[in-house]
Amino acid sequence: MEAAQPHIDDLRQYLADNFPPAFIRDPLGNHPFLIGTKARTELIPPVLTAAGLPGIPYTDYDEIASVMKPEEIHPK
Repeated sequence: MEAAQPHIDDLRQYLADNFPPAFIRDPLGNHPFLIGTKARTELIPPVLTAAGLPGIPYTDYDEIASVMKPEEIHPK
């Protein structure tokens, strides 16, 4: 965990700088900016880069989803 902390800090800073505060408070809420934004190309790649995980192709996003808990997945 200690080695990951700088990446976690960078990720939190990226999210705070680039995502609406309402999304940060309630990421599973219905946020208008998400409706018109393609997560696969516009949201997820820079988030992964900020977390120290650049270059993950979208074809591998299913591997990320496979380890998510049900409560981490948007109900829509």
